[in-house]
Amino acid sequence: MKIFARGIAARVYYGFLAVFVLFVVFSITTYVLVQRSANNSQYLADELLPSVQGLEEYSGLISRSELLIKSWVYVEKNDQAPSKTQLKELFAKGLPSLQERLQTLATHWTAAQRDSLEAIFRTVTDTLYPLHKQIMETLVSFESYDDFMIMASLYPLVEQGGEITSCTASVYNGIDALIGQLHAEAQAASQTMAQHNNFFKIFLPLAAMVVFLLSLL
Repeated sequence: MKIFARGIAARVYYGFLAVFVLFVVFSITTYVLVQRSANNSQYLADELLPSVQGLEEYSGLISRSELLIKSWVYVEKNDQAPSKTQLKELFAKGLPSLQERLQTLATHWTAAQRDSLEAIFRTVTDTLYPLHKQIMETLVSFESYDDFMIMASLYPLVEQGGEITSCTASVYNGIDALIGQLHAEAQAASQTMAQHNNFFKIFLPLAAMVVFLLSLL
């Protein structure tokens, strides 16, 4: 009788021990998956999406600079024209401020992506802006627009295939490549989150059923 009682006690002890071990395993697994989903969600919301938005905004400013410099050459002869003021502010404040914000966001990018971003900034700072500046400092009066030699030297810069249009296109291509890479990362993070959610739909009911059945046994 005592042996039988000890057998029952042992089965009860090991049964509850098995339930406890399974509960711990399921709890750890759930915590890890939840934490990964939370990290992916935070990375997507705080890093990837703002980075894509910032790059798209930067591309928009570059596009606007091209339109404004063409207006400077072909349309606006008055030095106080609103478009000229906007172009000056764009290079003095708009682009530098956005570059600083993108550099902050890029701390979590890959090394290759950060290098690509710095290459874009160098192209804008060392090549594109000096070309704009050449026009901005040359066409400063009505008389300069009437000088055939001056205009003949500046028109090729803004015409199709000119240095400014070609440099702008190069910046576009670099930005588009980065946006494509970040979009791919965002899509991968979203797919991972979806996989975790689908796993939970199966894992949690199954875990509860296993613990319940083992408790009955």
